[in-house]
Amino acid sequence: MKNTMLCLYLLLGACAGMPKDYTRQIQNATTDEEKAKAYYQRALGYDAEGQYDEAIADYTKAIRYHADSNDKATSYIKRGVAYSNKGYYNAVYYNNSIDDYTQAIELSTEDHTKATAYYNRGNEYRALGVYCEAIGDYTQALTWFADNQDKANVHTNRGKAYFGQGEYENAIAEQTQALKWFVDDNDKAGAYEERGNAYYDREQYNQAIADYTQAIALYSKDEDKVWAYSKRGDAYSEQQQYDNTIADYTQAIRLFKEDQYKAIKYNYRGRAYEQ
Repeated sequence: MKNTMLCLYLLLGACAGMPKDYTRQIQNATTDEEKAKAYYQRALGYDAEGQYDEAIADYTKAIRYHADSNDKATSYIKRGVAYSNKGYYNAVYYNNSIDDYTQAIELSTEDHTKATAYYNRGNEYRALGVYCEAIGDYTQALTWFADNQDKANVHTNRGKAYFGQGEYENAIAEQTQALKWFVDDNDKAGAYEERGNAYYDREQYNQAIADYTQAIALYSKDEDKVWAYSKRGDAYSEQQQYDNTIADYTQAIRLFKEDQYKAIKYNYRGRAYEQ
């Protein structure tokens, strides 16, 4: 399964320049708003280079100098993303992100900004396994987003949250809705794969196999297909279609980069050979 846990949908910033381009602007700034803009732009540059500590520090200064509440909200969102990227799988940084998105929600009067903050906060709650809160935030995001692509992203992630709670029927419905609105083939592939997982856990193996097959056909990169092959192999095994199981495990073994996953599939393929 592709790890799309931190698919943070954010289109609020201008194109980032190099940090050094804005250092002189900061030094020459004479008003608070000039300082805020220069710190914000330099933060974007640090973000683009993966220098998250520096980005966080500059977003913090931008927040201090911004007078407009919507500008503050945008900087809070960007700082929240930086915290999340810095602390991948670290609950402390996820909680920092949640605090920043909460500030953005309270400050923003713009629909898209507010929706983005709800969506991003939902992603953090889901990453922490707090699925009920995540679902609530995704639901709020849907009320504020106007674009169908944005809504599709929310539906697919709300589906993942429902899946995490074991609400497979709701998970299937969410991915089905996302598929209606996604345009990009890779986005569609991810939704098919997630829906396949829900069908699999409901023991609806024919539907799971069909969705994994769609995902494999739509993903543009072989490395993204690995979990679909792996899970389709599992579904074939449940149906005692061992030739298909062996073929899919062979593909998964070829594509997995992690030795631990390769070892598991070698074991499973060995059992299938014994049938």
